[in-house]
Amino acid sequence: MKNKLSGKAWVFLIFFAIFAVIYGFVFMKLTADFEKQGLPEFKVELEEEIAENPNFLEETFDIPNDTELTNEKLEELMPIVKKKAYIGCALMGFFIALLIYVVLVVPIMFFVLPIITSNSAYKKYKLNKDDFNKSKDYFRDVLQEYNPSELSYIDDFKIDKNTLIADLLMLESKKVITYENGVFKKNKEQTGAKLNSVEKYLLNFIDDKGSNIIKIDYLSYVEKIKSCCAEQELIEKKEFPKWRFIVEAVVSILIYIGLKYLVFDFELIEKIEFTNPFLGILAFTLLVFGVMTVMFYPMYFIVKHVILYMRLMVDSYVRTAKGDEINKKLEGLKIFIRDFSILEGREKKELILWKEYLIYSVVFNINKKVINEYKDSVKF
Repeated sequence: MKNKLSGKAWVFLIFFAIFAVIYGFVFMKLTADFEKQGLPEFKVELEEEIAENPNFLEETFDIPNDTELTNEKLEELMPIVKKKAYIGCALMGFFIALLIYVVLVVPIMFFVLPIITSNSAYKKYKLNKDDFNKSKDYFRDVLQEYNPSELSYIDDFKIDKNTLIADLLMLESKKVITYENGVFKKNKEQTGAKLNSVEKYLLNFIDDKGSNIIKIDYLSYVEKIKSCCAEQELIEKKEFPKWRFIVEAVVSILIYIGLKYLVFDFELIEKIEFTNPFLGILAFTLLVFGVMTVMFYPMYFIVKHVILYMRLMVDSYVRTAKGDEINKKLEGLKIFIRDFSILEGREKKELILWKEYLIYSVVFNINKKVINEYKDSVKF
């Protein structure tokens, strides 16, 4: 049903475009000829139209087809031609603007732009100025009191498969589990390792007899990580400031008023001379485009903030002062591993040697070898 309606809509647009082009250009050409060369050329053009269509005068001007084209009559007809030329420009401008909106602007205004701007607002809300102007200092010490998922979360508030792989590597490093030939197993001989709630949660998905694939519930995993971060006082909940929404709303209203004032100023269009018909088409295209933009701008504002508030409802945590301090060290460690280590090419069997450094290289998406070895065995 949708395809049929879509097809009918496109057929309508095509016929509308053909009609607009024929209608508009005929009268714009008559107007342009009159403006350039006066009544004689205008008369010649009318006679050519009559030769092609004997009923042209009656159909177009509602006068008898045998009307004599005197100078007085031509001057009487000229305002009608100008009006029809304006209508032709308006039709073509409307079609061009509509086509641009359907194909390009609507997807951008209602999907791409709200997502981009809400994501930018979300980042500004979640992160601080140091995240946008990060230090280039190095930090070499291992942050042993925090597990990989905690560090990954306070870094950019994102959890992905690399985070899960790093947590499993940490469990291997603690000799709680083993991973050989694509099979995860619990190590029954090592039961005294100190584990946090995230690590205990992950152990529930590993069978005593061995598991080929570990499938984790993503939302539960993330909530466990948030809980651990909160217990460590690395993050805290923060309410979205109402004044910020009010300021954005006022700014948007001012933008809307400004657009409306510019768009509905018809004086420029009323002064158009149709010696160049494309100028008229362009003017009406911009007019219709502006009118549609003014109409849809409030909807863009609403969609943007709906997306933003939905994301903040899901995750309203921000870093504490302690979390910011740990994150600065984490950034320095990330730079150190990326610039001065040889961890990019290390293999999982070298975990005993590199320990946390190898695990961090997975969190930071630096060591692709280990990630590729695990990626098919872990799922959300």
